[in-house]
Amino acid sequence: MSATKAIHVHLQEGNAQHYFEVMKTNFGGTTTENSYTLNTGPIRINMSSYDIMGELEMLISETT
Repeated sequence: MSATKAIHVHLQEGNAQHYFEVMKTNFGGTTTENSYTLNTGPIRINMSSYDIMGELEMLISETT
């Protein structure tokens, strides 16, 4: 079994855009106003946020 290392990412509480920017800074990838995408070899992450009501957001992620 191969050894893995933990990755710790510190996020500022707030809207999904904060999460997307932290992911981009730490792992690369691209962001838009409501999404984050990383596609590097065996790692794929797609995250999208949707405004539901005022300050309530729904965040959907797909990771492979």
